[in-house]
Amino acid sequence: MLASVKNRFILFTVLLIIISVGVPTYFFLGLFRLNFEQRSEIFLQATVRVIENGLNSMMLERTEKNVQKIINRFANEKYVNHIRLFDSHGNILYSVNPKEIGKSITKFGHNYEQLNRQMKGPPKIFRNKNIFFTIAQILNRAECQTCHDTNKKVIAYLDIETDMTRAEVNYYSGLMYIIILALLSVIILISGFYVLFRYLIDRPLRNLNHAIDELKKGNFNTFIPVRKKDEIGRIGDHFNEMVTELKRSREQIEQMHEEHLLRADRLIKLGELASEMAHEINNPVGIVISRTEYLRMEANNRSELKEFGEDFDVIYNQLQKVARITAHILKYSKKLPRNFRKINLIEVIEQSLLMLEPKLLRKQIKLIKKYSCGSDSKNASIFGDTQQIEQLITNLVNNAIDAIPHKGKLEIGIDCSDMGKIRIWFEDNGIGMVEEVRKQIFSPFFTTKSPTKGTGLGLYIVQKICKNHEASIDVESVPGKGSKFTIDFPVGEQYL
Repeated sequence: MLASVKNRFILFTVLLIIISVGVPTYFFLGLFRLNFEQRSEIFLQATVRVIENGLNSMMLERTEKNVQKIINRFANEKYVNHIRLFDSHGNILYSVNPKEIGKSITKFGHNYEQLNRQMKGPPKIFRNKNIFFTIAQILNRAECQTCHDTNKKVIAYLDIETDMTRAEVNYYSGLMYIIILALLSVIILISGFYVLFRYLIDRPLRNLNHAIDELKKGNFNTFIPVRKKDEIGRIGDHFNEMVTELKRSREQIEQMHEEHLLRADRLIKLGELASEMAHEINNPVGIVISRTEYLRMEANNRSELKEFGEDFDVIYNQLQKVARITAHILKYSKKLPRNFRKINLIEVIEQSLLMLEPKLLRKQIKLIKKYSCGSDSKNASIFGDTQQIEQLITNLVNNAIDAIPHKGKLEIGIDCSDMGKIRIWFEDNGIGMVEEVRKQIFSPFFTTKSPTKGTGLGLYIVQKICKNHEASIDVESVPGKGSKFTIDFPVGEQYL
């Protein structure tokens, strides 16, 4: 029930209003009631004292026959309802109604046992509906004992009933109206707060929830109508701005996605074309190699050709390089199945560099190799996929080449000294990266290169390959000084 803001607001508002209206109303009603009851009690006590004094004076003057007159005179007072004088047995001696004389007091609404308890103590005042009544003792004082038995402590008992004053009657009859008025006030306040909550809070919240649900469904044309400039209105403005930005970002992503798909398609076609060209180049290169090899043999046998022997060697070696490069292009262009096995990192790096050697020479980049794996290169073995590792090396070396302006240096190293891992690193002295760029380089489609040079997927693929091989990758870069990529491959029986 209390899960929603609406239910909690209604509950706490109702409780607050009831406490705010009910407590003061109850307090003031109690105060007024106590005030009127005290006034009635004072009036009744005063009447008792006056009658007692009158009876005492009359008895001292030995004019007992005037007792009835005194009772009748007080009975004519406004708000005095009844006066009776009765003995300890409950027999009525005097009364404002002569027909009651001689009869038992219990016949006129008094329970004898209750009456007996009331007769023994000091006078107490009781309320029955709109009537106050009390029973007071007429004590046998010393001056009364000349006519009354000295053994009796009480001569008789005085029973007096008084009606409420008009103000008291109006107060008690008006209690219901006051309570009804308080309830109406509570209902009006609750209704008012509910309408305000529904109009100012609940409806805007429902609009916001509906808009969020539509946004979750992919409807980026959902906007919240803003009619006021209050806090809810500002939330609506912010939501609309957010939707506008999301819509713009989505359009940009879709546009970039389309562009990358087209670029990927062009790259695939380019790769297929390169593969076909490499295949076509291999045939004439093979013929030229065989003819060059024949000329080298002839140069060794014929003196007139010996002076061209070195030239034939250079041509032969360069043709062998062309053959190796085209072979690697053909190998790289093939979509090989994922095959994890024990591979040698040094061999994979060397094979990958053969294909990248022309780019390094063109920019006059000095390549430095640091392989710290002892005398046996087999120590640089990991459990992995050859094609993926080649792709990782190619991407990192290509990035380094692009980052080096001209005549720079690239260091590729392998460290096998740690028994638990093999570390390789690629360190260049290129332009480096600022911290903001370094934090984003592994994000897909993030690139600082021109659209003709980069797709923003190279380092993203590198990171994925590292995860596939349970390897960690770290980047250090200083703007203007270069960058260093370090990769740690796990080794051990579980990996090899």
